[in-house]
Amino acid sequence: MKIIPEISLTILMLISTVMNINPRSTHRPQDPQMPSIMTHWKDDLDHCYYLHSPFLEGYPFFEIFDKKHFYDHLLPQGPISFRYDPEKLVDSSELTAAIDTLIKEIREKKSSYSHFTILKDSNFSRRRQSGLLIVKCKEYPFVVKLFMETPDMFVKPYKKGFCPMVFFFMGGGVNRHLSGFTRIKNAETLKGIIDDNPYWKTRVQMPRKWFWIADNSRWITISGANIGTYKQVSIDIPGTYCIIADAIDIERTMTLVNPVDRIESMALCNTAKFLVDPHIDNFTIERNTKKIVIVDTEHFPTIVGFKKDVGEYTSQAAWYIDLSKKAVGDMFFRDKSLWHAW
Repeated sequence: MKIIPEISLTILMLISTVMNINPRSTHRPQDPQMPSIMTHWKDDLDHCYYLHSPFLEGYPFFEIFDKKHFYDHLLPQGPISFRYDPEKLVDSSELTAAIDTLIKEIREKKSSYSHFTILKDSNFSRRRQSGLLIVKCKEYPFVVKLFMETPDMFVKPYKKGFCPMVFFFMGGGVNRHLSGFTRIKNAETLKGIIDDNPYWKTRVQMPRKWFWIADNSRWITISGANIGTYKQVSIDIPGTYCIIADAIDIERTMTLVNPVDRIESMALCNTAKFLVDPHIDNFTIERNTKKIVIVDTEHFPTIVGFKKDVGEYTSQAAWYIDLSKKAVGDMFFRDKSLWHAW
């Protein structure tokens, strides 16, 4: 079973290679109705960056970021309790100071950090100051997911790696920086679904999560033309922000070689209507409670561009095959009339 996602990934890599060696002619006139975005720092109108692409849709760029929801879910001021020892507390100002130091060290191109241990940096570029960096606090039981973006890199989806490029095609231009804004809202929706299900209510948990943004964070302005249903539209989003979450004491991560894991993870995804990424690595078993903990709560339909219910699946093989078919269709058989459908 483990080979299924690898086969799908290999197929898409071959497709992508063919597409890259057969680019659009530079002498071909630009369609005046082609969807496009322009980006710049909100406080710098002199340096603008552009992206024209038939894959761009309005929702990822101009509807995902909900400023009110973002600020309503910021890390609260004052003491924060620990997940496994509620009597222990850390003041939010200490976490803020630690993250401020982290960002300063990143700006200095450092590869190790005073207050944090790196958990994942494969999607982060220190040189470009762009991507997603996941770290764990050394002093306190919290994980920080740091999202950094620049106006320049925002319009370069083909320089962020293979998987982000495929998600760009499938999700109408979505990237990790944008989809990060869906994590807390989607976690709330998932919790509601789980709490309403007698079986999963006793089997599944999620860590607490909060947004965080520095007082001096710069904002990126995104302006769109002929994108989705918008002729002209603009929005400002944070260039740097974090999601702070409880660190989970993980006994093990679910795996495809375990038949029980395969069945349970797919059953959970069916119940949740695939609002969560079915990749089995996203499901972990908590050490003491033995419950399933969903640590990654990005809104999966946004990432892969689902616009309707996908139905139910009984196997990972069928799921990966259909997902690969969708990717091929989105990349090569996209109807031009759909440019302004969303």
